[in-house]
Amino acid sequence: MKSYRPEELFDQTGRPVPELVALAPKGERRMGANPHANGGLLLKIWRCPIFRLRGGCPAASTIQAEATRVMDVCFAM
Repeated sequence: MKSYRPEELFDQTGRPVPELVALAPKGERRMGANPHANGGLLLKIWRCPIFRLRGGCPAASTIQAEATRVMDVCFAM
C-alpha cells in the first residue's frame, strides 16, 4: 500500500489534497446530475401489456418450477 504514496494524496488529517479535490467534476458534469443516473428526471409512463392466463395452467403455488419457465408456459400477450 505504501507504493500508492498516500502522503502525496492525503494531508495529515486524512483528507484529500486540494489538487485531488479539484479533479472532481462540478455542476452538470457530476454523475448525479446526469438524467440517466438520476431516476426522477427521465420518468415515463410504462404501458404494461395485458397478460391473459391460458386455460389449464396450474396455480403458481402448486408447482415447483423456474419463474421464467412458468411465465413462458402460462401467460400470453
